[in-house]
Amino acid sequence: MNYISRAIYTDRRMATRFDGRGLMANVGGILVDVHDISIGGVKVARMITPPTKPTVIVLYRRDGNRIDLNGAVSVTGSVVYADIAAIHFRFETATFALSKLIVAHASKQLGVTPYSVR
Repeated sequence: MNYISRAIYTDRRMATRFDGRGLMANVGGILVDVHDISIGGVKVARMITPPTKPTVIVLYRRDGNRIDLNGAVSVTGSVVYADIAAIHFRFETATFALSKLIVAHASKQLGVTPYSVR
């Protein structure tokens, strides 16, 4: 097995995670910072008791102190892990709106134009 196939074999994540700075999430009515995000899930600051059932997570883009309410994306997620600092959610389904939000967010961080989701 060469290096590339070994790296793919041992990687348990199927989607790339991106830094969550610039995103906020509303989980259970509480607005929390996003630590990182991918098309498969999100890690948020632990400000609430982790929900035991699938819950609706509303994601917002943030620019300084302003939150883009018009660009909000709702997705259902289930807790897969929680510690004292963060809660890790797995998304139930990946929608086009969620994909568009993640691509736009990652593109802004990387300094490229998101041509695939105009």
